[in-house]
Amino acid sequence: MAVTVQTPTCIYCGKHSILEITDEEFAALKTGALITDALPDRDADFRETVMTGIHPECWDIIMKESTYNDEDDIDDVEEVSDDFSPRSSI
Repeated sequence: MAVTVQTPTCIYCGKHSILEITDEEFAALKTGALITDALPDRDADFRETVMTGIHPECWDIIMKESTYNDEDDIDDVEEVSDDFSPRSSI
C-alpha cells in the first residue's frame, strides 16, 4: 500500500511535491531512519526531493548558477587560516 506525502517547499521554485512512498518507507522515516536506509530502492533525486523538497530540475539550475572558482576558495581558506585560533573551551 502507498502513503502520499507532501515534501518541504523547494528553495528554488517555491513549490512542493506530492509523492507516494510505501508503508514500510513511511514507517522507517517516521522512526528516524537515515533516508538511504528508509528508501534504499529509490534514486538519489527522489530521496533529495523527499528530504529537502528540491526538485531534480531545480537542483540542476542551482548547481549551474553556482560560481565555483578553486583559486578564490584557496585564497579564502588561507585568509581564514591566518586568523583562526581554536577555542580551548570546546
